[in-house]
Amino acid sequence: MAHPDELATLTPEEVDKILISSERATRSMLPGLIYSEFPNLPRLRSRLLPIAGELEPKYYVFVLRDDATWQGMNAPLDLEIVEAVRRRLDVGDQEPHWYRIDLGAR
Repeated sequence: MAHPDELATLTPEEVDKILISSERATRSMLPGLIYSEFPNLPRLRSRLLPIAGELEPKYYVFVLRDDATWQGMNAPLDLEIVEAVRRRLDVGDQEPHWYRIDLGAR
């Protein structure tokens, strides 16, 4: 979206560099944008966790609740906010559910 017509004119190395920097910017900014849009969403530790992938993460999970701490396990979640976050992240038919996270992938 940031480089709509430019990518086709660049070398594969230049495209990779742009995509990597875009991915990093999204990964670092997305949780803050969601928090600002949904101020009643409980704020716990890491909110965007990488999953799947060999050297680089292939997917990310936006964390709404975790079982690493008592606070994370018992964080109050309003189902309307969860639904609004799901729509905002545009995850289609995906429903919130528990994922096993490989801590080595962080």
